[in-house]
Amino acid sequence: MTGLELVMTMLFGFLIKHTVMDFFVQNRVPWMWKNKGRFGHPGGVAHSLTHTVGTFAVLWPFYGFFDAQLGHLFPWDRLFALTLAFEFIVHYFTDLCKMKICAWRGWKADTSPHFWDMLGIDQFIHLMTYWIIAYMWVGLATLPWG
Repeated sequence: MTGLELVMTMLFGFLIKHTVMDFFVQNRVPWMWKNKGRFGHPGGVAHSLTHTVGTFAVLWPFYGFFDAQLGHLFPWDRLFALTLAFEFIVHYFTDLCKMKICAWRGWKADTSPHFWDMLGIDQFIHLMTYWIIAYMWVGLATLPWG
C-alpha cells in the first residue's frame, strides 16, 4: 500500500468508529451524553473510553504491520500507547468544553442555532484528531529508515 492508501484506509476506519461511538453507542446510554459536561463524571469518561477502544480497534492492524516491518527501528508500542492517551484526552476535553459552553450560554439543540455551531466545531476537532493520528502513523512508517 502507498502512504496515501494507508492514510485513507485508516481515516475510513476512524469515520466508521466515530459514527458508531458518537451516534449509536452514546445515543443508547443517556448517562454518557447527559453528563459529559461534568468534569470527572463517569459518563463523560466512559464515552471517551469507548472512543479510545474504537481507536485501538482501528489501529491494531496497522500496529501489527508497522511493528513487523519497522519494529527494530521505532518503538511502535510506545506510539500506540501515546496515541490512545491522545485520543482519550482530546475527546474528553473537547466534549467537556462543548457541553460547558452550551450550558453556560443556554444553547440547546431545539432553541439555538449556536448549539449546532458548537456541535460542528466539536465534530471538526474530533475529525482533525483522526487526521493527525493517521498522518503521524503513516508519516513515521514511510520515512526512509534505511
